[in-house]
Amino acid sequence: MGLRLSLACAALLVSGACGGSSSPVGTDGSSLDRATTTAGGQTRGDLVKTAPGPVGLAVDTRGRVWVANADAGTVSRLSAGGTRVDLTTAVGAAPLRLAMAGGAVWVTVFTDGNLVRLDSRTGKVTKTIRLGSEPEGVTAAFGSLWVVLQVSAELVRVDPQSGKIVHRYRVGEAPRLVEAGAGALWVSDFASGRIISVDPVSGDIRRSARLCDGPQGMLVEAETVWVACTSSDLLVGVDRRTLAKTSDTPLPDAPDAIGAGQHGRLLVALQKGPTLAVFDPSSRTLLRRERLGTVDQLYDRANIDLVLIGGTAYVSSYLEGGVYRVKP
Repeated sequence: MGLRLSLACAALLVSGACGGSSSPVGTDGSSLDRATTTAGGQTRGDLVKTAPGPVGLAVDTRGRVWVANADAGTVSRLSAGGTRVDLTTAVGAAPLRLAMAGGAVWVTVFTDGNLVRLDSRTGKVTKTIRLGSEPEGVTAAFGSLWVVLQVSAELVRVDPQSGKIVHRYRVGEAPRLVEAGAGALWVSDFASGRIISVDPVSGDIRRSARLCDGPQGMLVEAETVWVACTSSDLLVGVDRRTLAKTSDTPLPDAPDAIGAGQHGRLLVALQKGPTLAVFDPSSRTLLRRERLGTVDQLYDRANIDLVLIGGTAYVSSYLEGGVYRVKP
């Protein structure tokens, strides 16, 4: 899932039938597994077990990581420092992506077609909004929540106070994720290989030419929209004004999520491993790859995600039922 679950897999998520995932673990601190670096470049980082099928990640105002566990139907919160799970809440069938707004945690629940609000202090569900079939990507920006609906190929604008859909925008063929940046919303369309720009004020929609196969994660940095092309094994740079491709860098092992690292560098989470790639955008150079685990890529069964807190990166590992914590 670049958020894409296949439809068959989505129906089976809550039973854990979409891949080998670990069982849920307790919150007593025993959830931390260590993977160490070896001379042969094997693995590194700490794996914090959460629940089966973790996908989306988000960071709250207190620096705690929240995790959407798709197979378990839950959202978990990691303790400050990210060493263990300190809270877990059931939210419905196949929660996928998370966003923070108004001191609350919002999660798209793919199979149920809902957007669910959690209190960030207690973890309790405080609002459930029915959106439509297969909500996937979500972001908070410009005073609203923005959610991608996969089946109807729409980006919907939601008022976080009333829970009402304010506007619907037709975007692409099989849109997945949405990112805010440079005064616009950016949607990746997995099927057409394009990205789509939506102006939140005028409603104007612009579409790029085909960029690659399977665009998913995006990051807007200065004049460039960076796009992870999972099926093409590419990291693509796009001019945010013209929507023309400015670069493409080979990045094997299924690039999925992108984050802004330290010193102007980009971090890209690759599904296989998972692996964390460090990229210098100024020279268009891949600096290094850090293998975190030993699992295979997901081949459109599910996704992984990436968030950063200071110098620490957190990478979800769907097949291992946990989140890696690593200093890249």
